[in-house]
Amino acid sequence: MLYKNLPKAVGLRRVTLHKSLNPADGRDTVYLLLVECSNFMDHVGEAANLLPILRGRICGYTGMFRVADSF
Repeated sequence: MLYKNLPKAVGLRRVTLHKSLNPADGRDTVYLLLVECSNFMDHVGEAANLLPILRGRICGYTGMFRVADSF
């Protein structure tokens, strides 16, 4: 759904799905979906329109983050 509906102008670079490594600790399994875009901040309004759609599909928590520093 993200691949099809994310505006091309945001420059989709990578979609990765991460799963918790230790589900035996008594908690539910946790998944994290990361979507990396090269021009996201230039088109943040268009891309942010997808967040309510993801919430409607019961995808858990959603948010947008910008990398401030890397090493």
